[in-house]
Amino acid sequence: VFDVTKFEEPKQQTLAEVTGKIKEVLVGQKADEARSKAVNEARLALSEGLKAGKKIEDLVKEKKLTLEPLPDIDTANPPQEVPNGFEIAQEAAKTAVGSISRAVDFDKGTLLVYVSAKELRKRPDAVEVRKNQLNDLTNRERRSLFQAWFKKQHEAARVAIAKLG
Repeated sequence: VFDVTKFEEPKQQTLAEVTGKIKEVLVGQKADEARSKAVNEARLALSEGLKAGKKIEDLVKEKKLTLEPLPDIDTANPPQEVPNGFEIAQEAAKTAVGSISRAVDFDKGTLLVYVSAKELRKRPDAVEVRKNQLNDLTNRERRSLFQAWFKKQHEAARVAIAKLG
């Protein structure tokens, strides 16, 4: 909740008054364009190098980029201790093994995610999960069979409901 304490009519500003704001906006736009161009060039160079059979470590050194190894990331439960872990996990899930993801902007810059491997890990409770799924599916099937049988019995009995009153 807020209170209006002062109301001023809009007025024309002089160039001297807005020069700082204009400069700030233009510098920001140029910086964004330069960053976007650099990221696209880096992504293209890395992708081409990987297709040519070079190692990611060598390509990163050539381009003077920073390669930050991360712990194994579970896309369903990204690690909380990794900055931007959720965004990294999302991009890793969409990116093929041995490929570079699309650029991901975050508060301190832009990330490119390189996926070195994807694994399907066995869960310790996999047997129990499968049993629960089997029971759920069996119960659903039985319920739908019973409902179909009951509907036919109800129609065959021609039950009439009389209104009282």
